[in-house]
Amino acid sequence: MTEINNHLDPLNIQDLEKKYMEKIWSEITADEFSYTLKKINEKINENFIEWKKDFNMKNFFNIPFERICKYYIPKKLAKYPWTSPISSDLAFYPNDNDCILCIDAKTINSNPKANMGDVNDLIVGPNQVSLSSGPTEEDININNSNFSFGGIRFDGKIPSTDKSFDQDTILPVLTYTLKCIYFSDIDENIFKLKRLFLTNIPNPIVYEHNWKGERKLDNLKTYKYITDYPQFKNNSTYKRIKKNKFSTDNKIKFTRTIKEDQKTFYLDKNLKNPLPGLEEYNLAWTEVRRGTGSKADYGYEIPITAGSGRLVIRPQRIDSDGNEWSGLLEKDLSSSS
Repeated sequence: MTEINNHLDPLNIQDLEKKYMEKIWSEITADEFSYTLKKINEKINENFIEWKKDFNMKNFFNIPFERICKYYIPKKLAKYPWTSPISSDLAFYPNDNDCILCIDAKTINSNPKANMGDVNDLIVGPNQVSLSSGPTEEDININNSNFSFGGIRFDGKIPSTDKSFDQDTILPVLTYTLKCIYFSDIDENIFKLKRLFLTNIPNPIVYEHNWKGERKLDNLKTYKYITDYPQFKNNSTYKRIKKNKFSTDNKIKFTRTIKEDQKTFYLDKNLKNPLPGLEEYNLAWTEVRRGTGSKADYGYEIPITAGSGRLVIRPQRIDSDGNEWSGLLEKDLSSSS
């Protein structure tokens, strides 16, 4: 590949992203990793009935899968641990000491009764990525009014760069998700492995170079409300309003698509965003259900940031020499497990 003098040049970073996409994929498709997955699949099926007597099996597979990843991937690729508490499940300096690798291990049950809708999505939390999203053009001018909505922002907390282990240089932080899809039915005592997905989430420097101005977020999965912030928790201005007490006076109604659904919001003309740098925008209310069944309580609250979001996947990639490579790789597990 073309030699790049600037280590933080976007062309160099995307070459590193390609390099470690190939290295990580090599480790997780190796015989040892595959054999371990197969044996764990057998072990789970042998013990399923006994385990579910003492353990909530709803999301149980995330624990063994994360252990497999933490054992095999750093064993071949890691030189030093990365100490940041804001990171993915695996976070380390690789042997070549040319970047920092963050790899998040995810598991999704493809049972329609579970979270099948998440199988093909790239769902991340703020502590798993560097990317952040701002208000869209649609948010800036709500319904052709003079009021602007700051959007429900997704703020990635992982830095795009950090110091090397020896503190002498600055290195790019590369982020990946390794997702294992399985099918489990607790009532029928069924567990089957299905597929593996490895996805590279482009570093913000690469994103700005390759997709400047394009959206990073497909949609949101969960919200963080303004009263979740300690400084606003007891502020009566932002407190939850019961559905039968909520007034639409001095509010602008608008909708947003959240996955396939339309969600209604009410921009409050009298409430400005109190977060630093967002003071020019107004806040919006939306209906929130607390509790389930007969105990369900409906009211209006103010979402302000994303608890988790679905990122736009960028599978078509090009290295600094113009060669194509894939930022999304997948492998079938059902035939061998």
